[in-house]
Amino acid sequence: MAIAVVAVIIVAGASGAVVLLSNQRASLDNAGDGPTLYQALQAVNFTVRNLTGGPWILFSYIGFAAQSPFNPIAFGLGGMNLSLRYCSTEYNGLTLWNATSMPVFDGAISSGTAPFWQFEFFSNASQEVLLATDVSDTPHVYAAISQSSPCWEYAGGLVASSYESWVNPLPVDSPIQATEAYAALGASFESGNRPIVETFANGFTPLADATDHGPGGGAQYTLCGQVGVAGWQPKGFVGEWPNGTVQSTSLGNVTCTALLTQGPPAVSRHYSVAFADVGQTQPEPPGFADLSTFIQADFPDFYANGSEYADAWGLLSWMTLLSLHSATGVSLPSSAPSCQRWVPVADECQPTSNGWSAVLTSATGSWLDSFPSTADGSEWAVPTAAIASGEQLMFVFPSAWNVTGDTMNMSGVASIPWVNGTLTL
Repeated sequence: MAIAVVAVIIVAGASGAVVLLSNQRASLDNAGDGPTLYQALQAVNFTVRNLTGGPWILFSYIGFAAQSPFNPIAFGLGGMNLSLRYCSTEYNGLTLWNATSMPVFDGAISSGTAPFWQFEFFSNASQEVLLATDVSDTPHVYAAISQSSPCWEYAGGLVASSYESWVNPLPVDSPIQATEAYAALGASFESGNRPIVETFANGFTPLADATDHGPGGGAQYTLCGQVGVAGWQPKGFVGEWPNGTVQSTSLGNVTCTALLTQGPPAVSRHYSVAFADVGQTQPEPPGFADLSTFIQADFPDFYANGSEYADAWGLLSWMTLLSLHSATGVSLPSSAPSCQRWVPVADECQPTSNGWSAVLTSATGSWLDSFPSTADGSEWAVPTAAIASGEQLMFVFPSAWNVTGDTMNMSGVASIPWVNGTLTL
């Protein structure tokens, strides 16, 4: 592959040494499976460096190379579920908090390329956080958010303003990091675990355990966030120095879903999904009606001895099954809605036949997922959508049906995790 050599500017700041990037260092040409760290950073920085409110300091980056459909929200958020609640509505696009359609990586995990990169910058002058992404070679820079935004703290504003987290110095490009990590641990991890998720990270990220890294980054290998993966799973990590040499390696386990105890044996928490009072929403086509309800997804709080509940994390749509029964217990037929793709708003999800269907939306009504994917089926259209508190579930059914007293049940598809929720219409 050809080598592209460009410049990196490092500027000292109030904290002693702050990184401000204007271009990238030596990097491999894009191999078609996503850019490298430097390539993605250069792409977003063409916009970032010219924005008002700066200078903008890089304090966090994270890149994902997942070998199958994946959502990072499935692990690592833990007590930071408020991060999901506030930041998913702040950013209207593919970010850590809106990751249902994360692109699948089809390259080699030793390449250092990734189809998704997220960067976070901070301005000492304006105290604002600026987020930028590169998704499959398409850069996007979001509007800066101030301290008045509930997302500011969870996106890293608090730690950045306290000089607690900086990407300084900028480590070597991700192909070097990936090559060293693969030789140290990645090859053996991949041989026994596929498909896997490779993570590159440095500085503060809101994903906690999902993003271990050394002083100069490194690579982490997990299975979490992919369809069919739940509970206690293997995890490998290689920390590196800024020059790319290996600092440390570790091989252990991580919980992909809510965990009660690590054991042995590991015991997963159960998910309890509650629904607010239902109410009629926007008009449907002639012959159909709909009801919507807000979701409260909980699990017992281990630290409160199971007596209290907290917002759940780790629950993805593939883990759940919806069913609708009449007041007499008869299972009612379902039909796939017409929105088996991303659409701007839920009311574009029109019914296709005389059966019920469900649409999962954000708190603001943006489409996240729909059920079932086929008539009388048992799968969601997008199996990696997060099911979390604050979202809405909209049921569409023929207006000739009298659904009063009918019950909608949400159950789990496997023993781990156990899921339960019932709504009486």
